[in-house]
Amino acid sequence: MGAGETLGGSSVGFDVSVSDGGTPEYTDTRHVTVSVVDVNSAPTLEPIADREVWEGGLVELHGGGAGQ
Repeated sequence: MGAGETLGGSSVGFDVSVSDGGTPEYTDTRHVTVSVVDVNSAPTLEPIADREVWEGGLVELHGGGAGQ
């Protein structure tokens, strides 16, 4: 889509699934909803550093950004 696109006010949902590939294999799934609002400029997202985590460890992603 280009200039004049209008997607604001819509939402889309999807599932995110992860698995450890082990035996037995452990998996988890969460539903995520993304809401689109009308803006006049593209949002920005600050870089998120690469992460390494040990099996069974918790991964937390914290980020910041800006938009209008």
